[in-house]
Amino acid sequence: MKSLQIKILERTTVPLMAADRPWEGMELNFTNVLKIDNTWHMWYSSYDKNYVYDDDNYICYARSNDGICGIGRFLIGGLDK
Repeated sequence: MKSLQIKILERTTVPLMAADRPWEGMELNFTNVLKIDNTWHMWYSSYDKNYVYDDDNYICYARSNDGICGIGRFLIGGLDK
C-alpha cells in the first residue's frame, strides 16, 4: 500500500470559507475534501444560530475549481431557511 505525503507550501490565517449562509450561523466543521478531475468537492457540517441540540446540524456540500474560491455551496436535501 502506497502512503500519501502532503506538503504544505504556504500557510495563511485568512479563512478559506466564511460562515455566511443561513444554515452556517453558528459554526462550520467536520470537513471532507476530494479532488475529482479538476474540481474540488467538500462535504461539511454546520449549525445555524438556532442551534440547541447536537443533532441540530446540517450536512452541506461545496465545490470549487481551484480549491480556494467556492463556486457553489449547498445545503444537502434542499432545505433552506
